Formats: sequence, C-alpha cells, structure tokens
Amino acid sequence: MEAMIEVIEHELEEAFEVKNKNSLHRYVILLTENVVKKEKYEKEHREITAGTQKLTETVIQGFERMDERFEAVDRRFEEMLHYMDKRFDAEDKRFEEIQLQMDKRFDAVDKRFEEMLHYMDKRFEAVDKRFEDSRQNLDEHLKEFRQASDKSFAAMQYSMDKRFSQLQWTMGLGFTILAALMGIFNFF
Repeated sequence: MEAMIEVIEHELEEAFEVKNKNSLHRYVILLTENVVKKEKYEKEHREITAGTQKLTETVIQGFERMDERFEAVDRRFEEMLHYMDKRFDAEDKRFEEIQLQMDKRFDAVDKRFEEMLHYMDKRFEAVDKRFEDSRQNLDEHLKEFRQASDKSFAAMQYSMDKRFSQLQWTMGLGFTILAALMGIFNFF
C-alpha cells in the first residue's frame, strides 16, 4: 500500500504543479484509502455475491430435495390410495358375496316358510273336511234322531191321547154310573 502511495504521489508531482506537498500527500492517502476501501468493498461484495450464490444454490438444492421428497410422498400417498382402493374393492366384493349368501339363505327360508304354509293349508283343509264330514254326519244323525223323536213323540202323543180319551171315557162312564147309582139310591 505504501508503495502505491509513493508511486501515485510521484506521478502527480510530475504531472501537476504542486503548491503544497502535504496536501498532495493527504490527497493521495485519501485516494488510496478510497481505492483500498473500494477494493475491500469489491472483495467483500464478491465474497457476499459468492456466498449469496452458494446460498442460492444451497436453497435451490434444498428445494429440489424437497420437491423430490414431496414427489416421493405423493407416490407413497398414491400407492396407499391404490392399496386402499384394492382393499375397499376386496371388502366390497366380500360384502357382495355375504349379501348374495344372505339372499340365498333368506330365499331358502322363504321357500321353507312357503312349503310350511302350503303344508299347513293342506292340513287345515283336511281338518276342515273332517269337521265338515263330522258336521254332515251329525246333521244326518240329528235328522234321524229328530225323525225318530218325532215318530216317538207322535206315538207317545197318540198313546197319551188314546189313554186320556179312555180315561175321560172311563171317568165319564164312572160319573154316569155314579150319578145313576146316586139317583137310584136317592129314589130308594
């Protein structure tokens, strides 16, 4: 740095007429300090730019790694969704099979109930026929009993009428005889 100050000072003395050497020396020092500051600034700027460049590259690499991770996570989610879809499809198929099996079982139960109802209908029809036959037999027996009762009652009525008529005739005859006897005893 000192060498540079001397070179610039000597060159300026040669190029210009110097009235005050101290003033020239201070000017050269200020100029070199500014140059040094500028060089320092430029060096720091290059370092900051390089650092910023490295930071930018690091950030870009970080984002690229994050994108790769997100893509991997997306693939994992897609695989999980695909796996879940397969599982749900399998469960749907299983539920459909269970539903089909339950439908078959209910159809079998319905068929069995229909057969039982048909059998019960036949049994009730047989019982109804038995009751109808029993009723007809009872009606016939009651008709025969009524006819027999009517005949018996008519015979009994006839017999009672006949007895009553005989009793009445006998009583009339008895009273007549009694009246005749009383009349005879009264005259005598």
